[in-house]
Amino acid sequence: MKSRHLWLLCLLCLLFPVVSCMPSGKPSDSSEIPPENRPVFKFSGTFIDGSEYRAEDYAGKVVLIDFWATWCGPCRAELINVKRMYAKYHDKGFEIIGVTCDKPYKLGEFKEFLTYNDISWKQMFIDEAMVPGETTEDGDPIRVFEYYNITSIPYPILLDADGKVITFSARGKELERQLIKIFGKN
Repeated sequence: MKSRHLWLLCLLCLLFPVVSCMPSGKPSDSSEIPPENRPVFKFSGTFIDGSEYRAEDYAGKVVLIDFWATWCGPCRAELINVKRMYAKYHDKGFEIIGVTCDKPYKLGEFKEFLTYNDISWKQMFIDEAMVPGETTEDGDPIRVFEYYNITSIPYPILLDADGKVITFSARGKELERQLIKIFGKN
């Protein structure tokens, strides 16, 4: 039961790549959540290096939680933009956490992809991303993708320095627009 939703998400992305992995177009300015209404993003999990996500490690930083996969064409295309933004704003306090739909048993291949593509930010498998303090009726932990109804990838969520959601659609020009707004034009 725990993995059923994960398998369904991954299966939908494999069976319907045109629908579930296609860019959704340019997000409108209305995709930004007003500061007074921003929810705190609930998140916990274990990174592929074995370390645990700790919110205090990211306190005061702007964080992109990037739900993606190496086999998703639009995800790979967006990596160019994400890497450019990381290079531009990392020294100013911009961090990225990758949450991948890739299979844990392909960890070696996944790490090779990260190395080959010079991706240095922390990564975790989607099965490891949980919502702290939230459980199912059976007492099982709730996965982030279920809690936030993440049904397609790429799905980039931008958090402010207080860990609150700025936007659930931080892709392309929208990511750059938000980072310029926060850090200024570089």
